[in-house]
Amino acid sequence: MFNPFAPGPATQPPLLAGRDQLIQNMLDEFDRVERGTGARPMAFTGLRGVGKTVLLDHLVDRAIERGWAGLRLQASSHEGNDSLTQLTAVGDTLMNMLATGSATGKALRRGASAIDGISVSLAGAGASLKFGKDGTRAELGIPMEFDALLTALGETARDRGVGVFIAIDELQGCSRSELLTFGRTMQAANSRHLPILYAFAGLPSTREHMVKIDSVTFTERVEWSRLQYLTPTETATAIEEPLIGSGRRIDAGALEMLVELTHGYPFLVQAASKRTVDAAGASDLVTKKHVMAALPGLTEDLAEGVYGASWSRTAPQERRFLYAMSVATFDLKSDEVASSEVYRRLGLTGKQASMYRARLIERGLIDGSGRRLAFTLPGFGSFVLQHRAVMEPEITVGIEPPAARRASVEFSPGPATSNKSIPGLEL
Repeated sequence: MFNPFAPGPATQPPLLAGRDQLIQNMLDEFDRVERGTGARPMAFTGLRGVGKTVLLDHLVDRAIERGWAGLRLQASSHEGNDSLTQLTAVGDTLMNMLATGSATGKALRRGASAIDGISVSLAGAGASLKFGKDGTRAELGIPMEFDALLTALGETARDRGVGVFIAIDELQGCSRSELLTFGRTMQAANSRHLPILYAFAGLPSTREHMVKIDSVTFTERVEWSRLQYLTPTETATAIEEPLIGSGRRIDAGALEMLVELTHGYPFLVQAASKRTVDAAGASDLVTKKHVMAALPGLTEDLAEGVYGASWSRTAPQERRFLYAMSVATFDLKSDEVASSEVYRRLGLTGKQASMYRARLIERGLIDGSGRRLAFTLPGFGSFVLQHRAVMEPEITVGIEPPAARRASVEFSPGPATSNKSIPGLEL
């Protein structure tokens, strides 16, 4: 027996539950590209940990299975790669491609005739480029002229009777120039019948951000879908089927407890299930006793892992903002709160506090759709109240504490009426 669960950023789960319709929609677009009838790119939005990157990687793999070239990039607003570093990265990649003698490698060679750094932020985060047919895989930085590269790739793919699938993750990190490039190449691909298809993923506020920096030219060309949490049935399937495949069973009580514990949040489904199987050891039957035994380790995983890592990237004033927001969401029994309510608790004007709001949105810690704010990590507010406010009391100075000194740990960012505290799970 083995533990089939593997929580972690961009780690493929043993079973990708609850995404069948979205996958089929994208496969339908693949079919349209192959028929030469044109296709509409798709964009997936959702909170962190709902599986956006996992979905993009799955779609890249499905493209590769069809013999397409498949590629996922991660957009980033951070600078740090100079032109020489970028050019070196592309040079290494071109040499790798040329060494394979693959048709796609030759296309990249033709596309490398112009270097202008239009995708500096994308190259800064790196990318993984994979090809079907011969299984070639290489790391790709892309400072080359995007239009020339894609034209060469598209023409070569068309000659081979396949397509090119480009997935862009963390779309909210794209600059206006990058969006204009994507929009232009999408339009050019359709008008020239090039078999190139895009998919994007980003936080819930991404679409609103795109409209602000690029009018509607980009958003109108894309079909948008929001990734929701798994239903109780989907959650149970995501837990039970991998267990059966690993040679284990789970009793009804334990399964019900895990479904309630995780609230359909995909990252937590994997994290809680892994800890539970670890607690089960050599037993082929997972019980409620194993779930309860897993809670301390799960708490540690969250506090020192995904929550702690996110907190460590914030500045002192940003932490005060997060604390005030945590208090507000707890007192109001809501998973989202008006920006003005957070500003009031901080004792700052909108103009004074907007800088911290913008930074936290850029860091991906909060979502700022409209005038409402919500944490992008479910349960993060409880982590701040129960853990960081105790460890760093300076962040609480001058801010009215929550109505109840101790908040329940709530992992579900759905409607407040659906939130449930988790007995035994303390942050």
